[in-house]
Amino acid sequence: MFKKINDKKETIKYHKEVYINMKLNGIDISSIISSQTAYVATTYEFIEIFAEDFPTYISLDVNGRIIRKLIVLSRPRINFSFYPNYKYIIEKSNFNDNYSLQSLKDAEKILIYIKATRKSMGNEKVMQPIINFLGLKNDKPSKLLVVNDIPIVTTNRKEELISQTIEFIKQELGLDISTLPTIVNASDYREIRKRGKVKIVDVDYYQNPLILP
Repeated sequence: MFKKINDKKETIKYHKEVYINMKLNGIDISSIISSQTAYVATTYEFIEIFAEDFPTYISLDVNGRIIRKLIVLSRPRINFSFYPNYKYIIEKSNFNDNYSLQSLKDAEKILIYIKATRKSMGNEKVMQPIINFLGLKNDKPSKLLVVNDIPIVTTNRKEELISQTIEFIKQELGLDISTLPTIVNASDYREIRKRGKVKIVDVDYYQNPLILP
């Protein structure tokens, strides 16, 4: 059953299929949708470097694991209204599970950098990357796209991790980079594949704030 969000106007058309790009609260959230996405949650995330909470859209799988995040660092002046603590359940059809920077299309430049995570796999220590794409507009941060679902596992060597991540970005996003971190012009990025259709089928409100790992 659909629930009324609040008395403010919220333009969500239920059961209407939309091609990715997909907007929520006036923000293009296309880049956080993957084949694993079961729902999108809204919350505030505290960013230490800015000492401030920012509106955040989170893509989660059926087990509640975070797949991707889009953090709005600079609020649009028009057509933006943010409602935290909501969970938007989605369905996908004819969906191609590729990666996209569509949500950063209003940026002028994109700073790309990784965060390495380390874990044990059997008796071996391995590393996996989380790729961060920071959109810059007028030399100021506008949005941060955090991509957790990167299919790269390397031995415990920094050089190997960076090398494989660079090749991944080249193949999946068509960006010709040679080092990380790096800055690219946003105009260098083009969508290379259609991604299918997505529709919102239900909305739930969660009473307790979403706890991020």
